[in-house]
Amino acid sequence: MTYMNFIALFPGSICVYLIYFWVSNFLPEAVMSDVVMAANRKPQFYLTVLCTVSSCFFMDLFIDSFLFMYKPTPSEFLRTLIAEKKSITEPINL
Repeated sequence: MTYMNFIALFPGSICVYLIYFWVSNFLPEAVMSDVVMAANRKPQFYLTVLCTVSSCFFMDLFIDSFLFMYKPTPSEFLRTLIAEKKSITEPINL
């Protein structure tokens, strides 16, 4: 689930932000004009995008891992058994 959140995070936040930059270039009343060209020339812009997306991803990964380790739901428990190719009918040795 965390990897799907990572995939949804990029188009859902960063791409919408970049689309806003592109649209604002063509609107005369926009406060930000020619921001896309200036931002794309700076390495700090790409570092900010990388840090934002990766920090959100790793925070989500930490929260999901913590909840899985200390508060697993029955479906997560069954998913673990299936991933380890164990039978549900056999005695479970944790």
